[in-house]
Amino acid sequence: MFCHVTLINNSSFIEMIINSQFQRTISIPMVLILLIFVSGCVSMAPVNSAFESARTLEKGEFEFMGNYSSYYLRGEDENDEKVTEKVNNDYGFRFGFGISNKMDLKLRYERLLPVLQEDKDELNGLNYFAIAPRYGFIKDKLTGGLDVGVYTYTYKEDGSSDQSFFLSPKFMYTYPVNEKFDLTLYTKLDIFLSDGFTLWGLTANCGISSDLSKWALRPEIGMMLDVSDSSNIYFTWGAGLLFNFRPGKKEAIQ
Repeated sequence: MFCHVTLINNSSFIEMIINSQFQRTISIPMVLILLIFVSGCVSMAPVNSAFESARTLEKGEFEFMGNYSSYYLRGEDENDEKVTEKVNNDYGFRFGFGISNKMDLKLRYERLLPVLQEDKDELNGLNYFAIAPRYGFIKDKLTGGLDVGVYTYTYKEDGSSDQSFFLSPKFMYTYPVNEKFDLTLYTKLDIFLSDGFTLWGLTANCGISSDLSKWALRPEIGMMLDVSDSSNIYFTWGAGLLFNFRPGKKEAIQ
């Protein structure tokens, strides 16, 4: 990886010093993704996980979710050979409530922790905040939404802080097998408003439970790439644990 990178207007490099231990190079468009929001040598991946189905919460229904995920970068080294490195671990939670029987609203927080030592030396980690309204086009099967959010981070060297705002239009389709199992395909675009690039993400998860009307474990896998350069790809895996309930009722609803 890089031991030092400087950007001009977040769009080009001034200099690139290669770490002699790793001797890796990455295409310029992808480095803009790897840096994401910072002008240091950070290779952390943005959030790409969903851990949800296309079923919108009914009016008056609430959801709580906790999750964990790991992210990996698949790219090319200086010999044009494919290499894979783990870049960050994420922990998060989400709260949602039903506005109507076709629309819900979810609030999500994610903590992104670096894995590579170079990133640990640069940042204390990143925070992800998002508000996510969703609308059900086909009941329990097809839903669209728009995440509006911000990443915040603090540099270790001088304690300065910064942020990057984004919009994420998304769609998800769920195939409900039965009351104990379903399959969901999820796709989105991450549009970074000030950084000038767009990422495309695709994930697949399944809901596993003794009764999906009460709770669900959702393991998930996914990928993400820059729409202008697909030579480097992020991969992710993780799982979320969800609980749905309506106040005043003893059992959760689905």
